[in-house]
Amino acid sequence: MEFSPITAATLIDLGASRPPEPGASTATLDTAVGAPAGPPSNTSDTFREILGHYDITHITPREFTEMIQKLHAAGVIDDAQFRELSLVRLDLDAAGVDPEEPVDLLELHADQMNEQQRELSRLNERAKRNPGVTVEATQALATLQTRMAWLQKFARVQSGVEPQGIDLVA
Repeated sequence: MEFSPITAATLIDLGASRPPEPGASTATLDTAVGAPAGPPSNTSDTFREILGHYDITHITPREFTEMIQKLHAAGVIDDAQFRELSLVRLDLDAAGVDPEEPVDLLELHADQMNEQQRELSRLNERAKRNPGVTVEATQALATLQTRMAWLQKFARVQSGVEPQGIDLVA
């Protein structure tokens, strides 16, 4: 199976019109899971306000951690979402990125997804002889795709592109 490379330029639109998966929550930015009680626009405004101070295409790991901590403290993201986003920081640490070195998270994750897709393609070739060998690689790719979905949501809010609201459930 062949995969097309993913580029940072196409990531913001990737999945923007994707239908929800069966059983998936359809909560939008205004009705986020774990959002504080009150008028729906409060969560949306808070989300935009916090993200307005950051640029995920030029953000340090330390700033990213600060951003997700603020989103969590404001009740915009719940504990599970905070843990998922914290894994982005672990990815940065594992890649040896200095906590004060600005990175383009969309590009970095696109590169990671492309590498995982290449690995999955190699494993698919081996799986023809040994079925089941691709399970771990498929799960790793799915994890990266979930993280990328969050980063894309942040980028859409930061760019002002918000067709039909932003789904906070990655």
